Amino acid sequence: MYEFTECPGRTTDAYMRHINGLMEIIRVRGPEVHTEGLAHGIFQVLRAHGIFHGLHRRRVTFLSQPEWLSVPWGSSFKDPHDLLVDIFLEIPSVVHSIDILKSKMDNPSEETEHGWDIVANCLRIDASLKNWLSDYSAASAGPLYWPELSTIASETDSERTGKLFPVAFNFPSFGVGETMVLYWTVCVLLHSYHALVYRKLLAVQEKSCYQTGAGDDRNSSSNDIIRQLECQQDSLETSARCICQSVHYFCGDARRNIGSSTILPSLVVLRAIFLHAPGDWSRAEAWVGEKLSQIQGMGNDYVAFI
Repeated sequence: MYEFTECPGRTTDAYMRHINGLMEIIRVRGPEVHTEGLAHGIFQVLRAHGIFHGLHRRRVTFLSQPEWLSVPWGSSFKDPHDLLVDIFLEIPSVVHSIDILKSKMDNPSEETEHGWDIVANCLRIDASLKNWLSDYSAASAGPLYWPELSTIASETDSERTGKLFPVAFNFPSFGVGETMVLYWTVCVLLHSYHALVYRKLLAVQEKSCYQTGAGDDRNSSSNDIIRQLECQQDSLETSARCICQSVHYFCGDARRNIGSSTILPSLVVLRAIFLHAPGDWSRAEAWVGEKLSQIQGMGNDYVAFI
């Protein structure tokens, strides 16, 4: 916590070393000792940290191994948040596969085959997310969130364009809000990587006119791939907007640091995606940057060095 709030070294190195050390301690202790009590609680908190850390390092984490997905819940059951994190744990494998795809750029046949394998995996994860949301909604006593007019002021507002996000979300509880923001964050990451693979497949097809005969989807024309790409980009924008519309709930005076630290990873993800995604995201990027600066001003100096 000291490294997060004060960041005395003016870099993220010390904080990341703490995370590395904690994850290594958990790994060495094994899943059997994280089944109950404080050990299980700490394990649950650090699972999401471990995934974000794995994404940063572009590595698959040990947390996605079968024993780590089952043994810690031997004496309990997984709640919806746990099940969502299980799906989240599949995202680093997509990143790893994309890195492998980049190594096959000199071989259009292998690049195309591997690209469609990634697409199939992304579609499977997307289906898991849809099923999860359906189950979560069905189990809820009321709406998971509802819209209200936003009262957040922003330097991106203007008389000509109005507010970038005129609607803000409210949630029935902090836990539901935290879970929904994580859901939208996983969606943003998945749609971003899915769209990236479609762009690579389109580039290969336009460059070499190569088509493989493995399956109907893999015979898609350029127009078909463009339609799928546009669908992923639309879904990415929708999920990103939902995260931004949740900021007011988490950064209000009533929640202060616990709320801001909850929404922070999602905003960092958005900033990275807005920076590298095709299209003009400059206004959204400025809005997210402004909110990150405000979170830093709440006493979280670490934000300045992410």
